[in-house]
Amino acid sequence: MSFVPEFQASAGPVEPSNGRRYDLLEAPSRITVGFNIAMFAFLGITGFLGFLVQSEKAGGVPLAGLVLTTGIDMTRYLVVLLVTAFFLREFWARLISALWRIRQITYHEAIAIVLMIGMLFHA
Repeated sequence: MSFVPEFQASAGPVEPSNGRRYDLLEAPSRITVGFNIAMFAFLGITGFLGFLVQSEKAGGVPLAGLVLTTGIDMTRYLVVLLVTAFFLREFWARLISALWRIRQITYHEAIAIVLMIGMLFHA
């Protein structure tokens, strides 16, 4: 009887659905640029709509000013996202994958992790 949960990945070879064998430490990433863009757009749209619905200040702001401030906010968020993802990837490579037998994450995966944490704390 094993006390290790089944969802934990082992470092042994696995058989993916396409029939090729590979080690989990070298497993290909399935996070794409399109996936990250979709998550970023979702966060932007929900933030914009949340501001329009919940803020009493939104009624007195002209639409051009609202679009401009939203663009500035999204640019600021994108810069912070990219820098945070870089630090997360470096932290993962230098500490997490060195302590445990876990593969290193790609930059796209680091961006997806930061976006998911942003989605959790957005509401």
